[in-house]
Order: sequence, then structure tokens, then C-alpha cells
Amino acid sequence: MSQKIAYGILAIFLFLTMSVRAQEASVTDEIVVKATDAVMFQITANMKLTQDQINATRPIIADNIVKVRNLQLSLENGTIDGKAMYTQKQQLINDENQELSHIFTSDQMRVWLNIKNE
Repeated sequence: MSQKIAYGILAIFLFLTMSVRAQEASVTDEIVVKATDAVMFQITANMKLTQDQINATRPIIADNIVKVRNLQLSLENGTIDGKAMYTQKQQLINDENQELSHIFTSDQMRVWLNIKNE
């Protein structure tokens, strides 16, 4: 499965469920678990992660998915505008990359950034 397809699936999961549940998301929500599984499958297949790296990465990915989903819900609920969402989402991406840079090797980090940019 290509990275574009995997992230497309993730986007569909997130957007389809936004209007179903207007409450804040958590890492235990079924949609967050599925989206996290999809991302973890993609990066595990492409990055040759060790089990320790997988264990350290999963909560970071899940937490970021929750935060992005909650931003999307805030936009839908009108509590933030598109510009604020974009700015906050960029900060979340930067924070996630910073955290992952302590887990991934430099080669793995390059692959991660390529996956995120596709």
C-alpha cells in the first residue's frame, strides 16, 4: 500500500467521524486506534523499526492523531478558524517530528519526513 493511500485512508477515517461525535477525541477512541494502526503499519513496513522504537513511537503517533482530530472538531464547532487550525496543526507536526527525532535514526527520520510529505 502506498503512503498516499495510507494517509488517504487516515484522512477519510478522521473526516467521516468528525460529525458523528462532537466530543473531544482520546487515544482509546476506535477511530484513533484504527488510524494509529494504519500509520504504524505504514512506517513499520518502510522504516525497519525495532520493537523498542515501535513501542516508543505508537503513543506519540496516537497522541498527535488525537490532537489533530480535536483541532478538526474545533474548526467544525466554530471555536477556531481555518488559519488558527493551520497554525496549530503545523506546530503539532513540528512537535511530533521533534519527539520522533529522539527515537528514529537519521536515516529513519528522513524516511519519516518523506512519508509525511507525500
